[in-house]
Amino acid sequence: MSCCRPLSASRGTASTSGSGPRRTPDSWRTSSTTRRSPAGRRCGRRFGQDAAREYLSNALARAAAGTRIQLAITIDGLTPLGEVVLLPDEDGRREVELGYTVGRAHRRKGLAARALRVLTGFAHRELAPARVVLRIDRDNVASAAVARAVGYRLTDDEPMARDGAHHRFTLLTWEHAPESAPARH
Repeated sequence: MSCCRPLSASRGTASTSGSGPRRTPDSWRTSSTTRRSPAGRRCGRRFGQDAAREYLSNALARAAAGTRIQLAITIDGLTPLGEVVLLPDEDGRREVELGYTVGRAHRRKGLAARALRVLTGFAHRELAPARVVLRIDRDNVASAAVARAVGYRLTDDEPMARDGAHHRFTLLTWEHAPESAPARH
């Protein structure tokens, strides 16, 4: 069973471990899954074809620039069910922020925790920043449970207020200590 795979611009295959065909952004355009973002987006807003292409194009550009890593969460290696994101600070050494989202129909199956463990381990092993953090809306009980399950702990950092599309929310910072980094598999 696959966990995460990179978004790829190549036609026909995506570079990933495992075997079997992989869908790429070109083949996703006709998939019902991609009428939403690969993650189903946080607010359930549906994507049209142009928005899906723009989303994937932006993800690939950020990866090429080294400013973000976005991976699709998948079970079968084909269908994107969510995504995990790695956002390094400017030099990638002080702090790395991770994020995740899983499409509504695929929640409560352990996908977010599994994908977050993989990306957290990668961040600690390959980037070795001083901090690996999540920023979670204080009202998002499910994401807080995922963070705890993976070994993140709530910090004393000042909460961060943000304006969303429909409401103002407050983000709390969760940190994963290097000594609790997931073992390499």
